Amino acid sequence: MPSPTTMPVAEMFVSLQGEGIWLGVPSVFIRFAGCNLACTWCDTPYASREPLECRDVAVDEIVAYASQDTEVRHVVLTGGEPMLQPLLPGLTGDLKAQGLTITIETNGTIPPGDVVCDLASLSPKLPNSGHRAPTVSPGTPDTFRRWLDHCPCQFKFVIQAAQDIADVRTLLEQLQRDVQPERVFLMPEGRQADQIAAKTDMLVELCRQTGFRYGRRLQLDLFGDTRGT
Repeated sequence: MPSPTTMPVAEMFVSLQGEGIWLGVPSVFIRFAGCNLACTWCDTPYASREPLECRDVAVDEIVAYASQDTEVRHVVLTGGEPMLQPLLPGLTGDLKAQGLTITIETNGTIPPGDVVCDLASLSPKLPNSGHRAPTVSPGTPDTFRRWLDHCPCQFKFVIQAAQDIADVRTLLEQLQRDVQPERVFLMPEGRQADQIAAKTDMLVELCRQTGFRYGRRLQLDLFGDTRGT
């Protein structure tokens, strides 16, 4: 179990941001272990499902790792689900004190609280996720509204079939906020090139119809389905 000064970390690495509005930006990734959802197509099971592959890392060590390269000033806190970590607000404050730009990648089931964040990358789980944690709701409009009122946000939706767009539109309408289409990304479900290619035409057409953005997954293009990228 983590101590009061450590956090369960599955991996830390430097790569390029592969998704969203900061696509291609060199970034430090801190992947925390543990998740409160259980999506059938989860692409980081080692950080999300038991037995978790992680080690307890001191907060000071995380800050030192994230801030060591003066040329890489973006840090991405991801998982699993990083918002499960009680020490996250303090960590984000320490990272911001180092002048870092912070993205939190979250499923949106937990409100922001006191975290410091330059961009919340919200990934609402649609019915297509096959979510299997019945004691946890896969995100509510109220929680997403609290994120939108807390910091700049983007939305990333994993799309399996064209009919998923109805669920996307329904959620966005329920938010009662002005979410700009360029902040909404439609991402093809899949971890292999052939799986993604099979959905490309469908995603392109959905983007044309809605004004939403195609959610490229640059890390798969560059490195394949590989950890630490």
